Parts: sequence; structure tokens; C-alpha cells
Amino acid sequence: MYFSKLVKEPLHKFTNKKIIIRNYKTNKNINIDKLIRNKKIKSHELYKIEDIEILLQEKHHDVSQTYPTIGNVNQIVDVKNIPIFKKSENKYNLLNKTALHFGDLSYLRGDAAVNGTNKIFELTKDGMGYDCSSNFLKTCGNKLFDEIKIIREENIGKNILITKGYDSSYKYIIHVVEPYYNQTNKLKKCYEDILLIAKENDIKTIVFPLIGSGISLFKKYDVVVCCLEGIYEFLKHKENFNFIEKVVITTNMDSYWMLLRDSIPLYLNENAS
Repeated sequence: MYFSKLVKEPLHKFTNKKIIIRNYKTNKNINIDKLIRNKKIKSHELYKIEDIEILLQEKHHDVSQTYPTIGNVNQIVDVKNIPIFKKSENKYNLLNKTALHFGDLSYLRGDAAVNGTNKIFELTKDGMGYDCSSNFLKTCGNKLFDEIKIIREENIGKNILITKGYDSSYKYIIHVVEPYYNQTNKLKKCYEDILLIAKENDIKTIVFPLIGSGISLFKKYDVVVCCLEGIYEFLKHKENFNFIEKVVITTNMDSYWMLLRDSIPLYLNENAS
């Protein structure tokens, strides 16, 4: 079933600082509760983006957490200006270093962005279905593609490489080999290893797309859990927590954004020690 999105005003702000997610348009009058009772929608199908859009439409789902988008695609937003997920009274709470962003990481500015790729670090301007948008790779310019061809030959067998950001709004790009479907331990370790590499290279603000959410075919739940567990494994150490200024998780899919919004407090509402 195809649902077309009607986006006139992406955000509607109220005095209570709550934000309502974008409205969706469908030609049918759908009662989601009735569909569930009649088993027209199965539990596992609720994670599909179409079903979540129906839920949003039917239940007028509102979001209490900031839901930032960029109205002008030519405007670059510094990640330092993206609000953290939730301010905690304990200064060592991991939520104080975590931000959730809805949108294209091409229009953010930070020390580094992460780009998922294949085992030979093959970059193309169409993105090849991996998690860093093709638009982002295009913004980096041809020098990125020239550099990656050189350093991948010098670093055969490695899973993470760092290049300059070139014409993008980032100082560096961290390229990581994505694990394959169901390799959840490797997927989780990707995040921890990337953050360790970032620390070694004095990178204090880092933007993650959801690694594994593209061509690697991980389940949505596994993608989100591995992301948060990997970030937790790094930030739980006070030395690492003190070094990093902000970790931004970004997605442009509503289904992933909602899963992250609900899961971040469950995994990252902990204190570094």
C-alpha cells in the first residue's frame, strides 16, 4: 500500500514545548485498533514504516522530545546547537552527551561523520545503498574519492579508515566496513571501535547514521539496539565520557526515529564510572 506524505509545516510548536510529528495523508479512513483486533495487522508488522505512519495518523501521536529538521537545505547546523536527548542532573549521565536528529547528516557540521561501506571501501556518489546518504558523499568532492583509493591499498584488512572531510561540513569522515545480516556483535562493536578511533584522533563531536540500516539488511530492532549498546560500551567509562562532547544519532526515517526515541532512555540513562 502506498501512502503519500503531505508536509506543509514539519513542526508545530506549542506553549508546552511539545512537538507533533508530521501528518500523513491516506485515502482510507483507518481504525488501527479494529485492524489489530481483527488480526489484519500482526505484531511484527507494526515495525514497518507504513504501519507506523498509520498509527501516527490514527492516534495523532505527539512527540515530547525535540524533533529537529532543517527547513532550508542550504543551511548548515552545527551539532553543538542540536539539543541533547535529555538533560540529567547527574553530570555523568550518558544522556547528557547524546543527541537524536531527524534529517540528512549532509546539513550538519561537526568534527566527524561516519560512513558505512563495503569491505574494499568502495565509495560511489550514489551511496550504493549504505547508510551515509549519497548526497553527503557528493558534497565531499572528488578529492575524497581520490584519497580513499590510495589509503585503502595501504590499509588492507582494516575495518575503519579516516579521511579528510574535504568539501563537506566535517573535518573528517570515518569509513567503516559494515557487517553482514545477523552479525549483531560485530555491528555493536562497530560503534565502540569508531568512538575509540575518534578519541585517538581528537574528534570530540561525531555524527552517526544508523549503521546496518541499508543494504546490510539487519532488522530494525537490531540496528537500533546495536547502535545504543555500542555507544554505551564506550561512554560508560568516565575517561571516554569526559573526552567526547556530543554523539549525534541521525536518521531520516520515521520508523527508526521512533524506535530510537523510545529506546535511548532504556539503554543510555546510565552514569559513567
